[in-house]
This record gives sequence, structure tokens and C-alpha cells, in this order.
Amino acid sequence: MNNSIVDKVLIIDDNYDEALPVIQALSKNGIFTIYWNGNVDTKPEHPLKGIRLVILDMRFSAVTDSHTINANLFTLLKYSISKENGPYILFIWSKHDNEYLESFKNELSKLTDIPQPYLIVNMEKNKYIKVTAEENKYYQEIATELNSKISKKIKDEVLSILQNLGMYNTIDTIQIKENAVEELILDIDEKLKEANALCILLMWENIAKTSAHKLVTNIANVSEIDGTWDNNIKTLIQHLASANAGQSLEPTAKEYIINAMYSLNLMLPDELSNHLMKINIDESRFSFINSPAIMKNIEGDIFSISKPNKKFIVKRNDAECQIFGSFSAIKEEPYKRICQELYSEYLGYLGTSNFKFLCERAASNDLKKPGSIYKVEDGEMLEELSKFMFKNVKDIDINNFSLINLDISSSCDYAQNKLKKVRLLFGIMIENPYYFEINNTDDIYCTPEINVDGKIVKIAFNFHYITYESKDRIPEANKLFSFRELFLTEIKHKLSTYISRVGIINL
Repeated sequence: MNNSIVDKVLIIDDNYDEALPVIQALSKNGIFTIYWNGNVDTKPEHPLKGIRLVILDMRFSAVTDSHTINANLFTLLKYSISKENGPYILFIWSKHDNEYLESFKNELSKLTDIPQPYLIVNMEKNKYIKVTAEENKYYQEIATELNSKISKKIKDEVLSILQNLGMYNTIDTIQIKENAVEELILDIDEKLKEANALCILLMWENIAKTSAHKLVTNIANVSEIDGTWDNNIKTLIQHLASANAGQSLEPTAKEYIINAMYSLNLMLPDELSNHLMKINIDESRFSFINSPAIMKNIEGDIFSISKPNKKFIVKRNDAECQIFGSFSAIKEEPYKRICQELYSEYLGYLGTSNFKFLCERAASNDLKKPGSIYKVEDGEMLEELSKFMFKNVKDIDINNFSLINLDISSSCDYAQNKLKKVRLLFGIMIENPYYFEINNTDDIYCTPEINVDGKIVKIAFNFHYITYESKDRIPEANKLFSFRELFLTEIKHKLSTYISRVGIINL
């Protein structure tokens, strides 16, 4: 099994002996497992996060009603998996056939209070374990004694009580079949191939964890493990903090720790790159889309939208049905409504990806660096800026837009604590459908679509509008988010190129 795909597995089974083949198979590959027998007394104190594979026994009692069985399984998942867990694969692990599986899938898909698995597969216990029923001599001795002492009615009542307590006339002996562990490893590996895209994300997650482990090991090994280790590494941590914050570093534990960790963040990509260069990819395992497109099921038909060039192409069941650059070109219903849905879906994917790649969530002032985006309440400035930003400003309600400032100050001024005033670039946060109204001129820089608090927007900056403000007069509450350093550098480069352009220098 490829243990670079999953490294944290939850097994839920009321019989540990039946779960043992799975635990052994995963342990053999160095994969950690968490076992829960399903009892309320032993359930996790808090629903777990970061679980990537859940192996769930379907039957915890002799009940045969599918609704009751499903309700119990849903409760187990709710207790054990956090809604913030993220993607996971669910293996149904049962001695019984999959007669209940479809009912389970259908009911689970309708629930909103349980994290939905990205893939559900069935695995039969009987393939890996053998259950042999042996006579329970203690049960038989009690039954024989009751035959000579009490009436049949009372005897039946006593035996019924024993059975309710878990004592039966036979005892199941569980044995692991020959080569079961090896077969289970192969079967799990084969099932994981169905989760193509998820495997890639989990592979990267595991590489990131491995890279962090390697970095921590390298830092820890700087000093010998003796009585001076803690002092020496603590000194190194303070040096890392100083390297990040410079003279602005304040002598507090919080300042040292946060800035040292930020330096570790900057060192991590090197370890990641080293691991990525060594990774082996099984080409036969992964398949990719020849023509990438966002797909959506609309009333039983599969529609897709893509943008190979400057125009969007919409297909219905692989047959091209619409091409458009703007919605005004679409006249026919219901395709106008469908194209709107697909376009919104497309922007959602694009905006979320761009935000993750280009932006950071709003950070506190503990991390002193440029790149922050601040919301500004200034109607006059918004109106003035709009005149130069849009092609037909008279046809636009600028009250739908937000005026913002981008901190484009020097990083070294922050680090050396020399920043007296913050250098700010004015811009406007614009929602669709006004993207096409933005002027395409050298003095305007427009970001791609980004997802800001659930809204897909572009931010257009005007290089003519730069101001300075005391850092004490910029409310922290107005900070929306920050641009990553690489993206901020690109904007600064465009700005410097525009400022230093050569115009007409002779008559």
C-alpha cells in the first residue's frame, strides 16, 4: 500500500478481533490507526479532525431494519468525525453482504450535520476472517442446571436475560485467514485508486507533513543532545525571530515564537521541493482530463463550462450548445439561466483557487509586513476614482463597490522599525458583471477573480492614487485580508514600471 496517501485512519468496530486484520495491514505499512468500539463511554471527547480513511463496521447488533442500522452508523460518524475534518474515504467493513449499502449511501447524502465522505466503498469481512461457532459450556451448564430446578417458563426467562447480557449457547471464534493481511493491503490499495483527485491532495498533505518533520529534525540536530541542548536551540529560535522581524522585534515570548515560526514557514518550501523532486508517480494510477471543464448536473443533463481562449464554451452531454464572451450575447432561454449557473460555478472555483494562491487571511499586527488590504469609507474618493476606472461610469451604480487601500510599504522599513507612515495604493473592489467595464490602460492594474468572504470580486488599482497615512491611524478592524509577498511584488513591479516610463522628451 502507498502510505503516502493516508496516514491517519479511524476504525469503528464493536469486535476488536474482527478489526485486527485491518489494524495489522495498516501497521505493516507504518500507518497509524485509531480504534473505537462504538461504545458511548469510550467515544472521542471531541470529534476528530484530519482523519482521511474511516473503516466502519455496518452491523453493531442483530437488528435487520435498514433505517435503524443507518441511524446508528450516522450517530457513530457524528460522534467521531468533525465537520471541519476535511475530505475522507469511507470503507464499509461488514461480515454481511452489501444489501444495506445503497440505503446507507442514499440516507447519508441527505444529512447536513455529518461530514460527507468523498468516496464510499464496501469490503467484506468474510474474505479476510473466518468465524467458527463453538459450544459455550458455561451457558450449557446453566441451562442443564435450570432444567432440574425450575419450570420451563422461568428457565426461558432466565436464558433470555443471559442472552440480553451477551451470553449465548455458542461462542464465535475468530481466525484471520491465511495471507489475509497481504490481500487486504492489495484490496485497500486498489479501492483507493477510485479516489484519483483526492489521492493527489492527500499525497501532497503527507509530503508537507514529512517535510515539516525533516525541518524540525534538522533544527533539533543543530545542537548535541546534552544538558545545553534546550538553551542552544532556544538561542537559535531567537535568532530566527530576529531574522524575520529585525529591529521591530519586541522582547516578549509571543513575539519570539511567532516570528521564529514565520521564519520556519519560509524555510519549509525548500524541504517540500526536495521531497517533490524525489517522488515517484505511477502513471497508470492517475488519469487526467483532456479538456478541463467545470461540470454540473442540471435536471439530469451534464453541462460543462470551459474557457480555452477568450470565450466561454458550454456543452450539454459533451455536445457544444453555447459560446459567449458576455451574458448579453445569450438570448435564448433556458440556456441563459443555465449559463449563468455554470458561470457562477466557474467563478467560484476560480475565485477560491486564486485567493488561496495569491492571498492570506487577515493577520494581526504581530506579523509586521506590507500587503494588507484595508476597507476605506470615503464616498468622494470612490466617486473620483471611478471616473478614471470605468469605461461608462454613468451606467454603473458605484454604491455596489468598495473602496480599499493596499499597503505597498517597504518590507525592510517594517523589519528595521523605521516605518513612520504607511504607503497606500487606492483601489476598488468590483463584483461581476462589471468586470468588462474596467479600463484596460497602463495606469490600472486589475487582479484576477478572488473569493472574498463568499463574493467573487476583482480589485482594480489606479497608479495615480497613492497616499501616506500614519500607521497608528489605520484601524486594525478595517483589515480584510493580505496579498502574498510574490503577488505584492508583482504589483509593485508594475507600479515602478509605470512611474519610471519614458514619455516624450523632445519637440
